[in-house]
Amino acid sequence: MSCSVFIRWRFFFHSVTGIIQPLSSIYAKILPEIIVVGILNTNRFRDLSPVKVPKGHPFIDDQSSAVSGGGRKTISFIEKELMPYIDAKYPSLSYKTFVGHSLGGLLVMDTLLEKPELFNAYVSIDPSVWLNYQRIVKKAKNIKFGERYKNKSLFIGIANTMNNGVDTTSVKKDTTYNTTSINIRSTLKLNSILKNNKQKKLVYKSQYYENDTHGSVPLIATYDAFRFIFNFYDFKLDSNDFLNEKTDIFNKVVNHYKQISKAYGVEIKPDKDHINGLGHNFIYIKNYQKAKQFFELNILNYPESADVFDSMGDLYLTLDNKEKAIEHFKKSIALNKDSVSKIKLENLLKE
Repeated sequence: MSCSVFIRWRFFFHSVTGIIQPLSSIYAKILPEIIVVGILNTNRFRDLSPVKVPKGHPFIDDQSSAVSGGGRKTISFIEKELMPYIDAKYPSLSYKTFVGHSLGGLLVMDTLLEKPELFNAYVSIDPSVWLNYQRIVKKAKNIKFGERYKNKSLFIGIANTMNNGVDTTSVKKDTTYNTTSINIRSTLKLNSILKNNKQKKLVYKSQYYENDTHGSVPLIATYDAFRFIFNFYDFKLDSNDFLNEKTDIFNKVVNHYKQISKAYGVEIKPDKDHINGLGHNFIYIKNYQKAKQFFELNILNYPESADVFDSMGDLYLTLDNKEKAIEHFKKSIALNKDSVSKIKLENLLKE
């Protein structure tokens, strides 16, 4: 089962999948498996601006203002058509994240303020919250982030779009409406509002990237955002955990997955490959009792998997219990005729 991430930027898709793939692998286990859904658009300004932009708005031409305001139709499409399609076609969980950059980040913020229940987590990267004369900033100031925002997460990444010699303190004093300061000034103001909100139900973090521009910030901000949002998923064990007999690794792992289940709102079984790996680690250091605990957990959770019976067979083979090893290798082969247990069983029967 996988979480879903919906992104709004066509050049952004491969960098997002590139971040997720190694961090969700068995070697890292920092992120869960994630389904990445990239959403194309035919008219960016129309599809991403949440509300109509008035004619004569600074930096917006009349043609763009005329077609603006289709962002909420985009969100309606995501909610009523795209999400049901993804849930029906793929093994997805209900935990969903919305990621957007620039105008996409503006739409992310609008969705958070208007329909926070639609996603579990929101990532707004250098959002264009200056648009419509800082409408989003003003709206956020009047919202109480109370119970409606419980267990919701927001990460805002802020790029350095200032002229040389200007810093995040002096730019706040700039009252001019120019492209080099209005974007970051608006985002910094929004950041201040969110950080100072007294309700504290919304789990919030922001990061300013001094060395990144509006164009370069998505990659690093997405990485940091995922590490922040899925901090409950990250699980670390070191050599001392394996070597110290007093460390109850088994219950530590079980409780970790209970925590993940609580965050997702559904039961999440311990990852089969992760548990198998832990069991084989304990075989390697000759702690066979703990290895058996993990293999038994996998058999309980995944009785239709050939791999889990093969691993238990490996344990019994190591213990020189040929009868039990043969029993489990046969179970593995019964579930998958091409199981690696086949060769192991043949070798055992030759002895």
